[in-house]
Amino acid sequence: MKSTKLHKKHPFLVKIFSFALSMVILTVVKYLLFPESFSALFITFDISALIILLTILYITDRYYRESSNLIENLKTSFEQEKTEWDNERQSLRIKLKEFEDKENAATKFSSYQEKILKQLFESGKKSLSQHNFLHLMAEIFQAGGIILYKQTEPEGQFIVEETYALPDDFKPNPFSKGEGLNGQAVEDEKAIEIDEIPESYFFINSGLGSAPGNILYLLPILDTKNQNKYLIELITFKKSQIVKMWSNIAAKLIENKVL
Repeated sequence: MKSTKLHKKHPFLVKIFSFALSMVILTVVKYLLFPESFSALFITFDISALIILLTILYITDRYYRESSNLIENLKTSFEQEKTEWDNERQSLRIKLKEFEDKENAATKFSSYQEKILKQLFESGKKSLSQHNFLHLMAEIFQAGGIILYKQTEPEGQFIVEETYALPDDFKPNPFSKGEGLNGQAVEDEKAIEIDEIPESYFFINSGLGSAPGNILYLLPILDTKNQNKYLIELITFKKSQIVKMWSNIAAKLIENKVL
């Protein structure tokens, strides 16, 4: 079994060693059959030639095996590099797919945002009142209730300016900048999304805390002097991209003098 594997793996070596073995056998047979036919000088010369042949065979065998090992190592290195290259190519394909997905998502969002802005500010009405605006917000973002707060002067407290879809007996509490989540949104001047509103949410200074729904949006509005004068508190039944587009909506509100 081993000789078969050796013959398949190193056929050239097998041929060389077979030839050398034949030469040794012939030399031994020659000396056994005709011991008196050869002089000492001839025997010395013959044995020296045989030793030289065996030395050459040894060097050839060593060089061949080193060359074979080098070739095997190169093959292994090539396969490893090929695998790494395949992995890198696959990684680049994944990154390209992610980039294309982001580009598509950005394009879809831009189209969606443009559609929302048209629905809010190009609804066919010459002038958009606060109440009508809140009504459109409720329809587009499936809101369960909306409160518009306005900052009073000079106290700086935010009081209710307008509401939509709230019970008649529901009275939202005013708040100050930095007070509760509403005040924090005003202070940070950033829209906030809060998931999974608990039923007892009202205790942390939110007017809509006890209304139905499970996602709360706190949406501050800056005036032309970059001062925070309004806050919209909106509770809804499903996630939306309103936080991402709120800066554009808020700018349109000021530009169109809705607020």
